[in-house]
Amino acid sequence: MITARSPQGIALVPAIVLHYCRRSFCSIARRLTGEQERPPAPLWLGWQGPRVPAATLWQAYQLRWPVEPSIRTRKQQLAWTTPAFRQPDACDRWTMLVTLAQWQLYLARSLVADGRLPWQVAQERLSPGRVQRGLGFLFGQIGSPACAPKPRGSPPGWPPGRVRTRPARHPVVKKTTKPTKRKRKPPGRRRKAA
Repeated sequence: MITARSPQGIALVPAIVLHYCRRSFCSIARRLTGEQERPPAPLWLGWQGPRVPAATLWQAYQLRWPVEPSIRTRKQQLAWTTPAFRQPDACDRWTMLVTLAQWQLYLARSLVADGRLPWQVAQERLSPGRVQRGLGFLFGQIGSPACAPKPRGSPPGWPPGRVRTRPARHPVVKKTTKPTKRKRKPPGRRRKAA
């Protein structure tokens, strides 16, 4: 149960003390526990909209925790903020692509085996990083619609029995420049050299 601290009276909460909001700012202070030596600094939250009790704001603030790891995954693993686009439409398209990639990681959790590194602990619900690491095996099983890669190294050369002919040559097209006319100086007196 969360109660708020209003200007008329104070009501303490087991975990936090909430001050009722004035205008659009709210001060939230946690209560001192046995492990802490001094009380933590109050947390100020900004809110724009209709007047809401401080307890509702605190519950909404706590709901941000599942969202923040998702944003971190987008930035660090899916390179959401890496490219610098010049047009806002390109930014929107990139954001949609990153969102689709994140959904693919989420939907592929049950299809991918945990390819953990030797020092990592096994997970029942795979993290997005582990799913991304296991996608290579999944793509290998699915196959690719692309054709086989071309061989590397020295090229096979000219096929035997094929006649070599020189390619037809075409004359070079040059632009002609117009001759510039020299501006004549108006007749006048010339200065004598000293």
